[in-house]
Amino acid sequence: MKKIYKIILVFIFLIIERNLISNEIKDDIFKSIGARASGMGGAFTSVADDYSSFFWNPAGLVNINQINASIFFDSAFSGKQNLYGINYIQPLFSDMTVSVSYLKTLYTDSNFINDFVYLSFATFLHEQRYTSFGINLKLLNFTMANYEFNGFTTAFDAGFIFYPDFLDKKMRFSLVATDLDARIKWTNGIIEKIPVSYKAGASFLFDNTGIAAFDLVITNVDYENKIFRTGFSLGGEKYFLNNKFGDVGFRTGLLYMENFNLSFGLSYKRKEFTLNYVFIPGFNNQGQTHKLDFTYFIGEETRKEHKKEIIQEI
Repeated sequence: MKKIYKIILVFIFLIIERNLISNEIKDDIFKSIGARASGMGGAFTSVADDYSSFFWNPAGLVNINQINASIFFDSAFSGKQNLYGINYIQPLFSDMTVSVSYLKTLYTDSNFINDFVYLSFATFLHEQRYTSFGINLKLLNFTMANYEFNGFTTAFDAGFIFYPDFLDKKMRFSLVATDLDARIKWTNGIIEKIPVSYKAGASFLFDNTGIAAFDLVITNVDYENKIFRTGFSLGGEKYFLNNKFGDVGFRTGLLYMENFNLSFGLSYKRKEFTLNYVFIPGFNNQGQTHKLDFTYFIGEETRKEHKKEIIQEI
Protein backbone atom coordinates (compact mmCIF):
# COMPACT_ATOMS: atom_id res chain seq x y z
CA MET A 1 0.00 0.00 0.00
CA LYS A 2 2.83 2.36 0.86
CA LYS A 3 4.50 1.70 -2.52
CA ILE A 4 1.22 2.39 -4.37
CA TYR A 5 0.85 5.63 -2.42
CA LYS A 6 4.35 6.73 -3.51
CA ILE A 7 3.62 5.88 -7.15
CA ILE A 8 0.42 7.97 -7.06
CA LEU A 9 2.29 10.92 -5.53
CA VAL A 10 5.01 10.72 -8.18
CA PHE A 11 2.42 10.56 -10.96
CA ILE A 12 0.59 13.65 -9.64
CA PHE A 13 3.88 15.48 -9.18
CA LEU A 14 4.91 14.72 -12.76
CA ILE A 15 1.61 15.87 -14.24
CA ILE A 16 1.49 19.16 -12.34
CA GLU A 17 5.15 20.07 -12.03
CA ARG A 18 6.86 18.50 -15.03
CA ASN A 19 7.98 21.85 -16.48
CA LEU A 20 9.32 22.92 -13.08
CA ILE A 21 11.37 19.73 -12.83
CA SER A 22 12.70 20.21 -16.34
CA ASN A 23 13.77 23.78 -15.67
CA GLU A 24 15.40 22.86 -12.36
CA ILE A 25 17.45 20.12 -13.98
CA LYS A 26 18.50 22.28 -16.91
CA ASP A 27 19.41 25.18 -14.66
CA ASP A 28 21.62 22.83 -12.69
CA ILE A 29 23.32 21.59 -15.86
CA PHE A 30 24.03 25.20 -16.82
CA LYS A 31 25.36 25.87 -13.32
CA SER A 32 28.98 26.92 -13.36
CA ILE A 33 31.84 25.11 -11.64
CA GLY A 34 34.95 26.82 -10.30
CA ALA A 35 35.20 29.93 -8.16
CA ARG A 36 37.85 31.50 -10.40
CA ALA A 37 35.86 31.00 -13.60
CA SER A 38 32.65 32.19 -11.95
CA GLY A 39 34.50 35.23 -10.63
CA MET A 40 35.19 36.16 -14.24
CA GLY A 41 31.50 35.94 -15.05
CA GLY A 42 31.96 32.63 -16.85
CA ALA A 43 34.26 34.13 -19.49
CA PHE A 44 36.56 31.16 -19.21
CA THR A 45 36.34 28.86 -22.24
CA SER A 46 39.48 30.35 -23.80
CA VAL A 47 41.31 30.77 -20.47
CA ALA A 48 40.67 27.24 -19.14
CA ASP A 49 43.90 26.66 -17.24
CA ASP A 50 42.77 25.31 -13.88
CA TYR A 51 40.83 22.28 -12.64
CA SER A 52 37.45 23.74 -13.69
CA SER A 53 38.48 23.39 -17.34
CA PHE A 54 36.66 20.06 -17.31
CA PHE A 55 33.40 22.02 -17.04
CA TRP A 56 34.13 25.09 -19.19
CA ASN A 57 36.30 23.64 -21.95
CA PRO A 58 38.02 20.26 -21.62
CA ALA A 59 40.58 21.34 -24.24
CA GLY A 60 42.13 23.55 -21.57
CA LEU A 61 43.11 20.61 -19.40
CA VAL A 62 46.21 20.11 -21.55
CA ASN A 63 47.45 23.49 -20.27
CA ILE A 64 47.82 22.05 -16.78
CA ASN A 65 51.40 20.91 -16.23
CA GLN A 66 51.22 19.32 -12.79
CA ILE A 67 49.28 16.56 -11.07
CA ASN A 68 46.66 18.11 -8.80
CA ALA A 69 43.55 17.35 -6.78
CA SER A 70 40.72 19.77 -6.02
CA ILE A 71 37.69 20.01 -3.79
CA PHE A 72 34.95 22.57 -4.30
CA PHE A 73 31.73 23.75 -2.70
CA ASP A 74 28.96 26.02 -3.99
CA SER A 75 26.09 27.49 -1.99
CA ALA A 76 23.76 28.97 -4.59
CA PHE A 77 20.58 31.02 -4.31
CA SER A 78 20.90 31.69 -0.56
CA GLY A 79 21.60 28.06 0.25
CA LYS A 80 18.73 26.59 -1.78
CA GLN A 81 21.18 24.70 -3.99
CA ASN A 82 24.38 23.21 -2.58
CA LEU A 83 27.02 21.51 -4.69
CA TYR A 84 29.96 19.41 -3.49
CA GLY A 85 32.68 18.13 -5.79
CA ILE A 86 36.12 16.64 -6.21
CA ASN A 87 38.48 16.56 -9.18
CA TYR A 88 41.78 14.86 -10.06
CA ILE A 89 44.02 15.81 -13.00
CA GLN A 90 46.90 13.76 -14.42
CA PRO A 91 49.15 15.08 -17.22
CA LEU A 92 50.29 12.35 -19.62
CA PHE A 93 53.39 12.39 -21.80
CA SER A 94 54.16 15.82 -23.27
CA ASP A 95 50.83 16.67 -24.86
CA MET A 96 47.94 14.87 -23.13
CA THR A 97 45.95 15.20 -19.91
CA VAL A 98 43.20 13.11 -18.30
CA SER A 99 40.82 14.10 -15.52
CA VAL A 100 38.02 12.61 -13.43
CA SER A 101 35.43 14.69 -11.53
CA TYR A 102 32.47 13.95 -9.29
CA LEU A 103 29.69 16.44 -8.45
CA LYS A 104 26.77 16.06 -6.07
CA THR A 105 23.98 18.64 -5.90
CA LEU A 106 21.35 18.91 -3.15
CA TYR A 107 18.25 21.13 -3.21
CA THR A 108 16.67 22.38 0.00
CA ASP A 109 13.27 23.12 -1.59
CA SER A 110 12.85 19.90 -3.59
CA ASN A 111 13.56 16.18 -3.32
CA PHE A 112 16.01 16.07 -6.22
CA ILE A 113 19.60 14.90 -5.74
CA ASN A 114 21.98 14.97 -8.71
CA ASP A 115 25.14 12.89 -9.09
CA PHE A 116 27.39 13.73 -12.05
CA VAL A 117 30.65 12.10 -13.15
CA TYR A 118 32.96 13.69 -15.75
CA LEU A 119 35.65 11.65 -17.50
CA SER A 120 37.84 14.06 -19.47
CA PHE A 121 40.65 13.86 -22.02
CA ALA A 122 42.65 16.62 -23.73
CA THR A 123 45.50 16.74 -26.20
CA PHE A 124 47.30 18.98 -28.67
CA LEU A 125 46.43 18.19 -32.27
CA HIS A 126 49.89 18.78 -33.74
CA GLU A 127 53.49 19.32 -32.74
CA GLN A 128 53.33 23.11 -33.15
CA ARG A 129 50.61 23.19 -30.46
CA TYR A 130 48.47 25.80 -32.16
CA THR A 131 45.30 23.87 -31.32
CA SER A 132 44.19 21.74 -28.38
CA PHE A 133 41.13 19.49 -28.27
CA GLY A 134 39.24 18.08 -25.31
CA ILE A 135 36.25 15.85 -24.72
CA ASN A 136 34.08 14.88 -21.75
CA LEU A 137 32.07 11.73 -21.23
CA LYS A 138 29.45 12.62 -18.63
CA LEU A 139 27.35 10.23 -16.55
CA LEU A 140 24.38 12.18 -15.20
CA ASN A 141 22.02 10.71 -12.62
CA PHE A 142 18.95 12.52 -11.23
CA THR A 143 17.13 11.10 -8.21
CA MET A 144 13.97 12.11 -6.41
CA ALA A 145 14.55 11.06 -2.81
CA ASN A 146 11.85 9.03 -1.06
CA TYR A 147 9.89 8.48 -4.28
CA GLU A 148 11.93 5.73 -5.97
CA PHE A 149 12.09 7.86 -9.09
CA ASN A 150 15.18 8.74 -11.09
CA GLY A 151 16.55 9.60 -14.50
CA PHE A 152 19.88 8.87 -16.18
CA THR A 153 21.75 9.90 -19.29
CA THR A 154 25.20 9.98 -20.78
CA ALA A 155 26.36 13.13 -22.54
CA PHE A 156 29.37 14.52 -24.34
CA ASP A 157 31.15 17.87 -24.34
CA ALA A 158 33.76 18.80 -26.95
CA GLY A 159 35.98 21.85 -27.13
CA PHE A 160 38.88 23.49 -28.95
CA ILE A 161 41.35 26.18 -27.96
CA PHE A 162 43.38 27.98 -30.62
CA TYR A 163 46.76 29.58 -29.84
CA PRO A 164 47.55 31.81 -32.85
CA ASP A 165 51.14 32.78 -33.47
CA PHE A 166 50.77 36.56 -33.15
CA LEU A 167 50.89 39.17 -30.39
CA ASP A 168 53.52 36.99 -28.69
CA LYS A 169 50.87 34.25 -28.36
CA LYS A 170 48.94 36.32 -25.84
CA MET A 171 45.62 35.77 -27.62
CA ARG A 172 43.49 32.63 -27.38
CA PHE A 173 40.22 31.64 -29.05
CA SER A 174 37.83 28.84 -28.15
CA LEU A 175 34.86 26.84 -29.41
CA VAL A 176 32.81 24.52 -27.17
CA ALA A 177 29.67 22.40 -27.50
CA THR A 178 28.14 20.92 -24.33
CA ASP A 179 25.52 18.24 -23.58
CA LEU A 180 25.71 16.58 -26.98
CA ASP A 181 23.41 13.58 -27.43
CA ALA A 182 21.96 13.92 -23.93
CA ARG A 183 18.51 12.40 -23.30
CA ILE A 184 17.35 11.78 -19.75
CA LYS A 185 15.52 8.46 -19.46
CA TRP A 186 13.14 8.62 -16.50
CA THR A 187 11.90 5.52 -14.71
CA ASN A 188 8.33 6.34 -15.78
CA GLY A 189 9.34 5.99 -19.46
CA ILE A 190 9.57 9.69 -20.31
CA ILE A 191 12.62 10.72 -22.34
CA GLU A 192 13.72 14.34 -22.04
CA LYS A 193 16.35 15.92 -24.27
CA ILE A 194 18.83 18.28 -22.61
CA PRO A 195 19.47 21.49 -24.59
CA VAL A 196 22.82 21.78 -26.34
CA SER A 197 24.87 24.89 -25.64
CA TYR A 198 27.45 26.37 -27.99
CA LYS A 199 30.14 28.76 -26.78
CA ALA A 200 32.81 30.86 -28.46
CA GLY A 201 35.41 32.81 -26.54
CA ALA A 202 38.50 34.97 -26.72
CA SER A 203 41.03 36.07 -24.12
CA PHE A 204 44.09 38.29 -23.94
CA LEU A 205 46.97 37.78 -21.50
CA PHE A 206 48.47 41.17 -20.66
CA ASP A 207 51.40 39.66 -18.75
CA ASN A 208 51.83 36.92 -16.16
CA THR A 209 49.53 38.82 -13.77
CA GLY A 210 46.54 40.03 -15.80
CA ILE A 211 43.99 38.64 -18.23
CA ALA A 212 40.72 39.73 -19.88
CA ALA A 213 38.21 37.40 -21.56
CA PHE A 214 34.89 37.32 -23.40
CA ASP A 215 32.47 34.44 -24.09
CA LEU A 216 29.37 34.22 -26.27
CA VAL A 217 26.79 31.52 -25.42
CA ILE A 218 23.95 30.17 -27.58
CA THR A 219 21.61 27.51 -26.14
CA ASN A 220 18.93 25.62 -28.03
CA VAL A 221 16.26 25.66 -25.32
CA ASP A 222 13.34 24.44 -27.49
CA TYR A 223 14.05 21.96 -30.28
CA GLU A 224 10.51 21.74 -31.63
CA ASN A 225 10.05 25.49 -32.00
CA LYS A 226 13.75 26.20 -32.66
CA ILE A 227 14.05 28.73 -29.86
CA PHE A 228 17.56 29.81 -28.91
CA ARG A 229 18.74 31.71 -25.85
CA THR A 230 21.78 33.95 -26.29
CA GLY A 231 24.03 35.44 -23.65
CA PHE A 232 27.55 36.63 -23.02
CA SER A 233 30.19 36.79 -20.31
CA LEU A 234 32.89 39.39 -19.77
CA GLY A 235 35.57 39.16 -17.11
CA GLY A 236 39.08 39.92 -16.00
CA GLU A 237 41.55 39.23 -13.23
CA LYS A 238 44.72 40.72 -11.77
CA TYR A 239 47.34 39.03 -9.58
CA PHE A 240 49.83 40.66 -7.23
CA LEU A 241 52.87 38.41 -6.97
CA ASN A 242 54.97 37.87 -3.88
CA ASN A 243 57.48 35.02 -3.69
CA LYS A 244 57.65 35.17 0.10
CA PHE A 245 54.02 35.53 1.20
CA GLY A 246 52.23 34.09 -1.82
CA ASP A 247 50.23 35.55 -4.71
CA VAL A 248 46.90 37.34 -4.26
CA GLY A 249 44.44 37.68 -7.12
CA PHE A 250 41.29 39.74 -7.67
CA ARG A 251 38.71 39.34 -10.41
CA THR A 252 35.29 40.47 -11.50
CA GLY A 253 32.85 39.51 -14.21
CA LEU A 254 29.59 40.35 -15.92
CA LEU A 255 27.17 37.67 -17.16
CA TYR A 256 24.09 38.28 -19.26
CA MET A 257 21.63 35.43 -19.84
CA GLU A 258 18.13 36.95 -19.88
CA ASN A 259 19.24 38.95 -16.82
CA PHE A 260 22.47 40.64 -15.79
CA ASN A 261 24.63 39.27 -12.98
CA LEU A 262 27.90 40.49 -11.49
CA SER A 263 30.55 38.44 -9.71
CA PHE A 264 33.51 39.30 -7.50
CA GLY A 265 36.30 36.90 -6.59
CA LEU A 266 39.68 36.61 -4.95
CA SER A 267 42.46 34.03 -4.73
CA TYR A 268 45.44 33.14 -2.62
CA LYS A 269 48.11 31.05 -4.31
CA ARG A 270 51.36 29.41 -3.31
CA LYS A 271 53.51 26.82 -5.06
CA GLU A 272 51.75 23.97 -3.25
CA PHE A 273 48.10 25.10 -3.44
CA THR A 274 45.50 27.59 -4.64
CA LEU A 275 42.43 28.82 -2.76
CA ASN A 276 39.64 30.61 -4.67
CA TYR A 277 36.44 32.33 -3.54
CA VAL A 278 33.66 34.14 -5.42
CA PHE A 279 30.60 36.10 -4.35
CA ILE A 280 27.62 36.61 -6.68
CA PRO A 281 25.02 39.11 -5.41
CA GLY A 282 21.37 38.09 -5.35
CA PHE A 283 19.99 40.11 -8.22
CA ASN A 284 16.45 39.44 -9.52
CA ASN A 285 15.46 37.83 -6.19
CA GLN A 286 17.73 34.84 -6.89
CA GLY A 287 19.55 34.98 -3.57
CA GLN A 288 23.27 35.30 -2.95
CA THR A 289 25.74 32.69 -4.19
CA HIS A 290 29.10 31.76 -2.65
CA LYS A 291 31.70 29.42 -4.13
CA LEU A 292 34.90 28.11 -2.64
CA ASP A 293 37.51 25.72 -4.02
CA PHE A 294 40.93 24.41 -3.04
CA THR A 295 43.55 22.82 -5.31
CA TYR A 296 46.64 20.99 -4.06
CA PHE A 297 49.53 20.42 -6.46
CA ILE A 298 51.39 17.12 -6.29
CA GLY A 299 55.03 16.64 -7.30
CA GLU A 300 56.85 18.76 -9.85
CA GLU A 301 55.68 20.33 -13.10
CA THR A 302 55.93 17.96 -16.05
CA ARG A 303 55.74 20.30 -19.05
CA LYS A 304 57.90 23.30 -18.20
CA GLU A 305 59.06 23.79 -21.80
CA HIS A 306 55.49 24.02 -23.05
CA LYS A 307 54.56 26.44 -20.30
CA LYS A 308 57.51 28.68 -21.09
CA GLU A 309 56.85 28.80 -24.79
CA ILE A 310 53.10 29.06 -24.94
CA ILE A 311 51.47 29.74 -21.57
CA GLN A 312 52.25 32.07 -18.72
CA GLU A 313 50.16 30.45 -16.02
CA ILE A 314 48.45 32.70 -13.53
